[in-house]
Amino acid sequence: CVPCPKGAFSDKTSTSRSCDRCTECTGYFVLKSSCTSSSNAICTCKPGYRCINGCEKCAKDCVPGQEIQGKDCSNCPDGKFNNITNGRCRPWTNCTESDMIVATKGSKTTDNVCAPLVRSTISPTRAIIPDVAGGFHGKLALSIALIAVAALFLLCIVMTIGIIIALSKRKKKPKDMEPVGPFKPILLPEEEEDACSYHLPEEEQSSRTDSQT
Repeated sequence: CVPCPKGAFSDKTSTSRSCDRCTECTGYFVLKSSCTSSSNAICTCKPGYRCINGCEKCAKDCVPGQEIQGKDCSNCPDGKFNNITNGRCRPWTNCTESDMIVATKGSKTTDNVCAPLVRSTISPTRAIIPDVAGGFHGKLALSIALIAVAALFLLCIVMTIGIIIALSKRKKKPKDMEPVGPFKPILLPEEEEDACSYHLPEEEQSSRTDSQT
């Protein structure tokens, strides 16, 4: 027996009288393991593609958010996710089973993010809230809540001022006073000449003389 020449192999028993030609990896296939005199070459699909039917064919990879359906890919349905290439869609984590709530809802590529519950000490029967104030989402929610409260407070102030102004305008206006004309001086009546007016003695004597004459 002699070894198979380069490019040929034989993995059969010693009774075989011929060597087989090594497989060539071309097209979508790339070499995974080289051919030897006793074993054939092993091919695999090039990056971005996956093997189907025992790597007889190649199909495009299924990206995160999808799952393999034969040689095709399909999107994960609502309530399931896949975060790896060529993976299977898995159900979101059920937070309530662990006595937790959903802090961040899952997507086609991410799982639910659960958060522990903080039960109210005032009323145990009241709704419970997540203890996520220390995280990014908690800080964001707190900021939005503070902004909303401030905006509501300002809106109340503006509405109150508007109501006050509207009520003041609706009050009955006082009757307009008649305009006062230009000032006219009040003239006092002339004083009548006093019958007992005062005369100088010379004037009285002259009057008597004229009368005698």
